[in-house]
Amino acid sequence: MTSRQHSSTRIRGTLVASALGALLLWLSLPNTATAAQNRIYACVNADFSTLSLTSKRAGCPKGEQKISWRIRGPRGPKGARGAKGAPGRDGQTGSAGANGANGLNGRDGRDGTNGANGANGENGQDGAQGNAGATGSAGATGSVGATGSAGATGATGLIGVTGPEGPIGPTGVTGAAGDDGTTGAQGATGATGASGATGASGATGASGATGATGAPGTDGGAAVLTGNGPMVPTTLIGGLPGQIGLLPLSGTLDQSQSTNTPIAFNQVKGVTQAIPRDGVVTSISGWFYNDVALSLIGTTVELTGSMYVSSDAFSSPTEMPGTRCTAAPGLTGLITVGTISYFTCTGLSLPVTSGSIGFFGLEAKALGLPLAATIPVTGSISVGLN
Repeated sequence: MTSRQHSSTRIRGTLVASALGALLLWLSLPNTATAAQNRIYACVNADFSTLSLTSKRAGCPKGEQKISWRIRGPRGPKGARGAKGAPGRDGQTGSAGANGANGLNGRDGRDGTNGANGANGENGQDGAQGNAGATGSAGATGSVGATGSAGATGATGLIGVTGPEGPIGPTGVTGAAGDDGTTGAQGATGATGASGATGASGATGASGATGATGAPGTDGGAAVLTGNGPMVPTTLIGGLPGQIGLLPLSGTLDQSQSTNTPIAFNQVKGVTQAIPRDGVVTSISGWFYNDVALSLIGTTVELTGSMYVSSDAFSSPTEMPGTRCTAAPGLTGLITVGTISYFTCTGLSLPVTSGSIGFFGLEAKALGLPLAATIPVTGSISVGLN
């Protein structure tokens, strides 16, 4: 047998013995096999041929391998009938027993097949080195020995290392001043220094005389006032106008605003604006598109825009004569979203005064089959002012 085979056999035997010892220790613990689900877990150290019991969830130290085996393996097949044993020694003569009833002859059992040879187990790793034993107790103090004779004088030791340098001594007395040297050559001109901080501002001078008044300016040109936004005019049963949609003279209205006629000033405060100067209204125009699809079978809806004014913020606004203008084409039949109507009225000459209050209005009227309808549109109305 080679030395390697011998070492493998020795390691395997050591691990088998360790495993048997661990099994006996494990079985001696109460309820251990049940708690571990009938398995034994151990950490094997191949370097030191040791096996340490552990649990299913615990890990093994570095360099050790975790193994497990069942406490009781599966039942093997029935072994072959063993050879007839040697006759036993004669026992002592017992007392005569009662005659028993004759039993039935049992049938001979079948010979079981030989079980297969198990595979050789892997060589176990050497176990970890054992802990150092405890230090023994100190022995009793021995008796003092006799004084020995004086030894010979030892050789002279080596010269020691040089010590650190001592502190600097006090400064000596200043010597007498030497003769003045000759005057050196003039040095180069130094660089220009940085600019100084700015001085404080002087006092403000007296105001100059007022200049002469300029010549009068020319009159401004024509102005166009334009209001934009959503409007919701309505018609009543019978086709007459219901509420009118409102727009400011200038700017955009975010949300629609409507009112009934006659118009009270407190109903239109969100859209009224002051006319900025005296002038003459020369034209009014507008365009609109519907925001929703409309079904106007047998009916034509006309949209009419106009300008409303009042002389001040306390008077009820009224429609300005001559600014009424109807859009074309009229809305009839099935109207898709975005259908445009528009109007333009020119050649007007309607005076307005600065400070007057004004806004635009849009009314709807149903022709043909009279019906009550709501006409949501978005659009714009403009007025030309000279």
